[in-house]
Amino acid sequence: MWRELLSDILIFLSALWQHASGFVTCAGVGVVTLIVEHFTKWRIPRRLVSTVVLGALLLACFLAWRDMYSRSEASGKQVADLKEQVAKSEGKRETLEAQRDAAYQQRDAAYQQRDTKQSETDFLRDQVLKKLAEQPPSLRVLSPGPLPPVIGGKVEVVRQENVRPSAPGGKYALETTLRAKVDLDPAWFWVKCDGPIDDTSCHFMDGSPISALHRYYSADRKTVWIHFESPAFTVERSLKVLLTGPTAFRAVRTDEGRPPAGAKEDVRTGLQIVL
Repeated sequence: MWRELLSDILIFLSALWQHASGFVTCAGVGVVTLIVEHFTKWRIPRRLVSTVVLGALLLACFLAWRDMYSRSEASGKQVADLKEQVAKSEGKRETLEAQRDAAYQQRDAAYQQRDTKQSETDFLRDQVLKKLAEQPPSLRVLSPGPLPPVIGGKVEVVRQENVRPSAPGGKYALETTLRAKVDLDPAWFWVKCDGPIDDTSCHFMDGSPISALHRYYSADRKTVWIHFESPAFTVERSLKVLLTGPTAFRAVRTDEGRPPAGAKEDVRTGLQIVL
């Protein structure tokens, strides 16, 4: 208690010292009084001097109190502003927490929806696989994804993939990508499959047009020889060859070469067939 009281007195005296106008006024009044009494016979009443000194001291005390009060008011306002800012921050924090909880709920709902969709997808996949297993072997796809490549001497199949028919009774397709290991000009090469081939079409992946395209087939229609005059089948170009057939099939061998002699035209398709 005494320490707090002494601290308050020191603070008050410090504030009073900052307003030295009262002390200056007291000293000035004293000097003027001495001068007047020394050079004149007029004696200034001591009560008047005491009143002036006391008034100056009271003025200094009032100024010190006013400063302390102003500082206290400013501090109180700052405290109120800080409390208001804290209250706003608390409100924002609660809002952000509510938004976070809502986001967590949405995330959980999305996870649950994803799990439901995944379960439905797994169920449908199992049903499709079950139906495919019940189909005759001639209607099954050899592989659900890309088939293995076929390495040849001068020509190789770098990619092949089965395509199921889009309608019942339609033809299966085998989409292959061929690449030459040496430049073939003119191009002569063949592709052998493990199933019969109905038709063949090809085009360069860079869009180069093919002229004078000829296709030849073996008697069992499992091998097709492809020949065209231009452009050259170079190592820089990849050739896309599309084969169609009644069942799912894949390429098993490929290389550069010409068909054997005795090729005759297949009048049903307008192609060449080797007997």
